[in-house]
Amino acid sequence: MFFEEAGNMSDIRPATIVFKFDGDSLLAGSGQRRSQPAKPAKASKATTNLTKCSVRECGVIQQPPSRIVMHSSLQHSDLTVAAWRNFFQMNKFTKFPKRVFICQYHFTEDCHTPKGQLRLNSIPTIRIPLALQAAEGPDEPPSPQSIPSHPVRDAPKGPSPSSPFPRKSSTDQWTGFHDLLNALAPYALKTPSSKWVILNFPHAKPANISFECLEENVSYKSVTFSGSLDATIMIRGNRYTKEETRVCQASELETLLATIDALEVLPCGCVPWGHVSDFEYDLPKVILPSEDWFTFSLIKRQYQILFQRVDDHGRSIKCLSFSLSLLPRLHVRNKRCLENDKDLQEPVKCTHDVEKLLEQVDKLRVCSQTNYLPPAKAETFRRSCQLVVLPSYNGKRWERTICPACHSAEYCRRRKEQRELKRKAVKALEREELAGLRKQLKKLEQNNDKLLSVSTDAVEQLLNQMKDVNPVMDPDSEEKEEEEVVLTV
Repeated sequence: MFFEEAGNMSDIRPATIVFKFDGDSLLAGSGQRRSQPAKPAKASKATTNLTKCSVRECGVIQQPPSRIVMHSSLQHSDLTVAAWRNFFQMNKFTKFPKRVFICQYHFTEDCHTPKGQLRLNSIPTIRIPLALQAAEGPDEPPSPQSIPSHPVRDAPKGPSPSSPFPRKSSTDQWTGFHDLLNALAPYALKTPSSKWVILNFPHAKPANISFECLEENVSYKSVTFSGSLDATIMIRGNRYTKEETRVCQASELETLLATIDALEVLPCGCVPWGHVSDFEYDLPKVILPSEDWFTFSLIKRQYQILFQRVDDHGRSIKCLSFSLSLLPRLHVRNKRCLENDKDLQEPVKCTHDVEKLLEQVDKLRVCSQTNYLPPAKAETFRRSCQLVVLPSYNGKRWERTICPACHSAEYCRRRKEQRELKRKAVKALEREELAGLRKQLKKLEQNNDKLLSVSTDAVEQLLNQMKDVNPVMDPDSEEKEEEEVVLTV
């Protein structure tokens, strides 16, 4: 989350040496007590160099021996450096320095390890540190022991532990609501613009003071104090609690009003998110489409927020994730899909955008081929499964329960089966015709055999008949006949 506007980048003074923690001070998020001394750091070669925090409102300078840890932007990835640029609210055309140092007080506790080291890809989110130690006291000359041996330029002035703003003395600090009432004298407080109006209700129970920002005579931003120094911030009827709401000085109140005035407001009344941590802050406000959806926050490790829908067996059906840049990504059956969709190419800005995307994703029909089998891959005769069944395809309405790719593959498979059946039928017909021809040939051969047998019998009969008609005469029979004839004579 980003607070008030940062100073010019001319205030950033990069250095070549990073001094580590060397003392008995309390590291932000380390969980160590003051009585437990930390491990001494290695001695640096250039002990005369000074490292200044790049945030203008902080003004912390690291001096040897130092009790404050400085963190450099060179230790992180490009996405994190982009988030640092957004934290400084730099122009996109301005070149970001190679090394930018920020003290440990601008990071939350979860950004540090138990040993006090900064986690990788951590992002500063605290504009005005609350963990700086107090240095208030009576206006007395400093002791000779506290004066450094060499002159210090822009030395920091320690703030009070009860207030996030550095101040010179405790005379300007507000102790109660009556101090805020006294500060409403004419020209005592400066509002950011002429749109802001101060409404004072001292006789109400409890007394109220409201700072209203009007647009067309309608209040769309308000900062209200009700009997205490804790402010209630309302933007278009919605409570906004991301900023520090307790003020203890007039300058703090003016800074808070300037910060609220600079906030961009969407038509739905929400303040646009600048980082995925803002999304995590508003995550409980997101209304899920059904009871099958679950939310997972992976900010600390992967800078991601997941919305997942599972089936009765616990398997993931749809998963909508948001990365560091707040760009949505859709996974169906653990596979990325609809990468070129227009709705998935723009980052979300508020909870209303997330709810609209969840409703659209919840209404998407999943290909029925993936209910019991994994999504089909691309092969020689088919494309990979599209996972999502869209309402139209090629300008025509699509009412089937499977995607066009699976339908095309199923159609090709059926056509192939039909061609195979036809080919088998043709072969079967050819086989049947061949068997019929063989049967006819056998019959012809049998008839021919019968004809041949009949013809041979007929020839034999003719020969026999011819033998009976013209018998062959034997010579012995002729001699006998002659003898008979002689005897008769």
